[in-house]
Amino acid sequence: MAGDAAATAGTAAARSRRPVSRGPTDLDPPADRAEGRPGSAAAITAEMQAEPGGCRFSRACRLLTARDYGRVFAAAQRSSNHVFTVLARPNELGIARLGLAIARKHLRRAHARNRVKRIVRESFRHNRALLRGLDVVVLARSGTADAERSAMHESLDRHWRRLAEHTPR
Repeated sequence: MAGDAAATAGTAAARSRRPVSRGPTDLDPPADRAEGRPGSAAAITAEMQAEPGGCRFSRACRLLTARDYGRVFAAAQRSSNHVFTVLARPNELGIARLGLAIARKHLRRAHARNRVKRIVRESFRHNRALLRGLDVVVLARSGTADAERSAMHESLDRHWRRLAEHTPR
């Protein structure tokens, strides 16, 4: 009985203790809810300040919702060739955002679609300053499956330049 009392007292003491604070975790909600949302002004400002060279492809630089894609598809400047069709529309955010629509119709294998997506993201990252203030959607065409990496880069570079020149901001 004495042991039971000591055990009960020990658990009661353990229950009354406050948990040790280890600082904020990933599970904690952000202090300012606007900063936590990708695409919010605070998130975009932080994104632009954090990476002057533009080497990352974070959530703030992607089209994330169907509404974002729909807005581009509804009224876009179009640039097209046998490898890609690229659509662009000005945004109010001041940064370039990318959306990918790489259809299984043109690239049957997942590894081929993933390769094309990597190449497009890489080209976009390197040309993000040129595309500042545009929402861009890249669609694969039938020629994408047979195109070499260098041909894809050349095609995308032409699209980026054309859209940067002809899309009003």
